[in-house]
Amino acid sequence: MYISCEDLFAEKGFTTAIDDGIVLFFGLPSLATNLIATSMIGYKAWYVWFINSAGQVQKILAFLIESGTFYCLCWASHSFFQCVQY
Repeated sequence: MYISCEDLFAEKGFTTAIDDGIVLFFGLPSLATNLIATSMIGYKAWYVWFINSAGQVQKILAFLIESGTFYCLCWASHSFFQCVQY
C-alpha cells in the first residue's frame, strides 16, 4: 500500500503541503545546514590556498564550494517562491 505525502497532510487536516509554514519548517533547516557546510569548506579552501598555490585538492574544494552555492541558491529560491505563491 502506497501512502503519499499529500494523503498524510490531508489526514492531519492540512489542505496542502504549504499550510502552516511547512515549506519553511522543512526547507530552512536544510538551507542552513548547507550554508554552514559550504562556509566550512570555503574556509578550508581558503586555508589550503595559502599553504599550496596549486593542486588537485584546490580543484576539488572549488567544485564543492560551487556546487554548494548553487544548491543554496536553488533552495532559497524554491522556499521564496513557495512562500510568495501562498
